Amino acid sequence: MTKNWCILRIRNGKLENPEQVRKLFDQLKDGKWLMEIGQANKRSEQANRYYFGVVVPLVQEGIKHLGTELSKQETHEFLKGKFNYQEIINKDTGEYIQVPRSTTILNKEAFSEYIAKIQQFSAEFLNVVIPDPGQQMELEV
Repeated sequence: MTKNWCILRIRNGKLENPEQVRKLFDQLKDGKWLMEIGQANKRSEQANRYYFGVVVPLVQEGIKHLGTELSKQETHEFLKGKFNYQEIINKDTGEYIQVPRSTTILNKEAFSEYIAKIQQFSAEFLNVVIPDPGQQMELEV
């Protein structure tokens, strides 16, 4: 099942992004749908530092060993496209594309799942071990 999502932004009791919400509902086909609403809990600045200071550079280095050099931003975009995307389906043809989503909207749980997918991919495909946050690691020189 494809998950469609959007962030509801409420300010002073009013929905700030009604067109985005309408677009979400316009994508739904006839049928029964489950809607879950929960308050977004942003990840910490420490989690951000771990991602951009440990995860992204290690993946970047692993990709470099495969013969392709990417910048930090390109590596981040690659990871978003591979592990944090939304499927957009053409209603007429049934074809779909995967569109990378911003990681800034991921809550703590979703961000942890995102990191876990990257860790698994890195270990299996790049032969790079990404430590958990706070875990010490030894570097081979």
